[in-house]
Amino acid sequence: MRPAAGRRTGAAAAALVLLAGCGPVSGGGAAPTTSASSRPVASSASASVRAAAKLERCPAVRAAPPGTKGPSLPAVRLPCLDTGPTVPLGGLRGPLVVNLWATWCDPCLEEMPLFQRLHAAAGERVRVLGVATKDRSPDAALQFAGEVDLRYPSVYDRDGAVLRTARAGTGLPVTLFVDRAGRVVHRKIGPYTAYDQLTTDVRDHLGVRP
Repeated sequence: MRPAAGRRTGAAAAALVLLAGCGPVSGGGAAPTTSASSRPVASSASASVRAAAKLERCPAVRAAPPGTKGPSLPAVRLPCLDTGPTVPLGGLRGPLVVNLWATWCDPCLEEMPLFQRLHAAAGERVRVLGVATKDRSPDAALQFAGEVDLRYPSVYDRDGAVLRTARAGTGLPVTLFVDRAGRVVHRKIGPYTAYDQLTTDVRDHLGVRP
């Protein structure tokens, strides 16, 4: 599964690629950062766009144990990119792999098949959640997900709250590994280029062999 050639942004996108991944685009490519990420985002996607996307429902939240210590996902509620409830990220527990992506980030698009493969292979043993980050609109992200045959659920983070919490600068992609207690136990800044790199991190940091 590879992104369609028509989605490439050519030389303009190449100028955005950093050593660690992609930086945010300015103007219409990135969402404004002045309003709260937790505000619901209305979707105007057509029925055909939603049908083509075929994303799985966003996960129901299992509350983290009281008094959990250590870094965790931010306490924001993010709208599901397709179907499912608004997701309070701070309540998610693992084993969970959270991948931050955007349609304007070429390295993100190159590694997406690896996360789709992990999602298909690991099932409930390790869940995968995408975070469409500072994209121009949830509908554009949803349409793109359909074009590249993405199936694992994703939420829409208009203002980049998860990226800020990850303290990874402004570049994408970023991948966070969340353990059974809801703690972020590892972060990967920059793209995965091989499936065994991803599964090694899953095994080493979440204790699960996909």
